[in-house]
Amino acid sequence: MKRRILIVDDNQDLVTVLRERLGAAGYDIAVAYDGDAALEVMSQPEQHHPIAGVLLDVMMPVMDGFTTLREIRIRYPTIPVIMMSAVSDASIREEALRNGATDFLMKTAPLETFVTCCRRYFGESIA
Repeated sequence: MKRRILIVDDNQDLVTVLRERLGAAGYDIAVAYDGDAALEVMSQPEQHHPIAGVLLDVMMPVMDGFTTLREIRIRYPTIPVIMMSAVSDASIREEALRNGATDFLMKTAPLETFVTCCRRYFGESIA
């Protein structure tokens, strides 16, 4: 079964790169550029594939990643959420994990790290 990942980030270049690499790994990709849009995507009944997991940026306009994470945990407590940041700060990672993130990745991590992490938490995807 093809697994669906929601990428939530306001950096369109990063979204494009992640979409291409994770799509090549067999995942179906949904995209939102802020927290409000992410919650809207998650509330839509999917005809083909439900959201298996979320890659969520910490710093975004409209609704930041921590607020979005809290809302996801309230509405969808079992969906794994991997938070990501371009800022290397241990306190950001700790806050993400304390607020219910499944894991935390630096945006500078190799793309294969993203694929490995998605497989670990969101499951293998079969095209």
